[in-house]
Amino acid sequence: MKKAVILLIVSILCLNLAGCGAGAPSQVTGAQASAVSTGDAGAKTQSPEVFDRKYAFTEMEGLYKTQGRVIVNDKGVAMLSSANILEFNANCSGSVAVTMYSEKTPMSLVDIYFTGYVDDERCEERFHIGEAGETEFLLASGLEAGEHNFRIVRQTEWDHGDTYFTGVRLSGELTAPPKDGELFIEFIGDSLTTGFGILSDLPDSAGSWSGAPVFQDATQAYPYRLGYALSADISVVAIQGIGCACGGQLFTMNDVYKIYPRIYEKDYEYVPERPADIVVINLLANDMETAYAKGMDGNDIVEKAVELVGIVRQTYPEARIVFAPATLYDNISRALERLGGEKAGYYVTSITMDASGKGGHPSVFGHTSAMASLLLTIAEITGMEIYTEE
Repeated sequence: MKKAVILLIVSILCLNLAGCGAGAPSQVTGAQASAVSTGDAGAKTQSPEVFDRKYAFTEMEGLYKTQGRVIVNDKGVAMLSSANILEFNANCSGSVAVTMYSEKTPMSLVDIYFTGYVDDERCEERFHIGEAGETEFLLASGLEAGEHNFRIVRQTEWDHGDTYFTGVRLSGELTAPPKDGELFIEFIGDSLTTGFGILSDLPDSAGSWSGAPVFQDATQAYPYRLGYALSADISVVAIQGIGCACGGQLFTMNDVYKIYPRIYEKDYEYVPERPADIVVINLLANDMETAYAKGMDGNDIVEKAVELVGIVRQTYPEARIVFAPATLYDNISRALERLGGEKAGYYVTSITMDASGKGGHPSVFGHTSAMASLLLTIAEITGMEIYTEE
């Protein structure tokens, strides 16, 4: 892999990260940030804007790019879990809107949030889907004629509704899709990875915590922001409360890794379209929290952690696997050393996070710290050159 030069801003941990955050695009202002629907009441409102062309997803083959475990079926392009990304380019002017179709899951009703980006700038309004059925979001208006890039990213987890991208309306035409990043990183984890509880400073009108999706934003969590900083493609395989041996779910990551995000479809298996270069595993917090009640100890947890590493190795035989355990660091380190350690592509690292978000989860600042930690680790593994600038 070619060496890359990464600019690491020393002041990154001192920035006010309440908005987009470091390593993420700046916000769109003005007409581009308007949304057809940002709440339940307008979920099925049609845009008053004028468009001269509509593309159904079935007409867009080869004209869009996805990241994450995104699946295409007869309903649309399924964006079922946090940090799923869909991106396209267009030569257009005026307004651009995307259409979505959503369904409730066996776990809950529809309560899903998305972020939109126009020409690498983040829309001010997050898009909320609060009802099953059709939804349309106005990503941009008032665009000057020319080539533009559009991206939508799911902020929230798998268990608050299934949603499908079904098409786009614009004045112009779609062009060649964005190119793949040189590096592909998969992130495996729990709530510390999904951005669960990250929005700790929302007003009281947002409601009480209790794990509500309104407080989650995967676009401000470390996997998405690290991918952006490295111009890398990413996949996030993460569920709040999950562990390797035990945890707060009825299943473990070992149980569902190969079928995620189709958790309840036991005959399904996800087949990656691209081999991962690096896989980052950040787990074990929920294992330690629930092990005693489940009659387990540290040895059981380490055994299951190593089992998960084996499952990942089967999926990505050539990937470099980085385990960032939330606990039992020395035990995991010794276990991976017995597998061959770094010579065999196994690494152990620690990432620093705070607990200032909702429910003791990391805040945006904490995810920034985690991103910086992993940036250094990945640079060392890949041979990237890092320099700093005040």
